[in-house]
Amino acid sequence: MSQVRGQTLVSLKSAATLSAYRVVRVSAANTVNYHDTTTSLIFGVTTQAAVQTNAAASVCIGGTAKVACAASVSAGSLVTAQSATASGLIMEVGASEALTSTTVIPKTLGIALQSGSTNSVIEVALQIVNTSKAVWA
Repeated sequence: MSQVRGQTLVSLKSAATLSAYRVVRVSAANTVNYHDTTTSLIFGVTTQAAVQTNAAASVCIGGTAKVACAASVSAGSLVTAQSATASGLIMEVGASEALTSTTVIPKTLGIALQSGSTNSVIEVALQIVNTSKAVWA
């Protein structure tokens, strides 16, 4: 799947230099930056290469998008933004995180339509969910 489909795009100002295919958050009024903490809300994915600070960043907020991986991702898995490195990369939501009563369900970006490895770019069906709470709490 090399083609993205049904995209909904918005253009916001970049708070920093952003790479293509990275998960971003709203960082100020009409401004985006890398998704970088567990408390950040996922907004979308950058669509173009290297957007400079204060330039217009095209962000995909619906449909399918190409996204860069932080680690191995399997097709069909639920993915989320990795917040440890503040780089806007994605990783799989582990089965234990999704099913255990003692863990927190992480915010999710969507479903991987392809498998990928560290630093590879895959297609993801965006289904952004920013509710994050303990299961059965």
